[in-house]
Amino acid sequence: AKALEIARHCAQRQLSHKLTIENVSFQFDKQKLTLWYRAAERVYFVPLLKALNQQYKCRIWMERLE
Repeated sequence: AKALEIARHCAQRQLSHKLTIENVSFQFDKQKLTLWYRAAERVYFVPLLKALNQQYKCRIWMERLE
């Protein structure tokens, strides 16, 4: 729940409402964070990924929901 709140906050700050993060999940060993999102158009993720990587120090995987 906390990871979801942080991811949504970073997305709002970095991408100004271009996408909605629906869910997040850590891999068992906390080496990968997966984010499921919805977006109406193509989104440039680099600022968001940098912010999340700085926070969690792990790989970030973005998965788009249709």
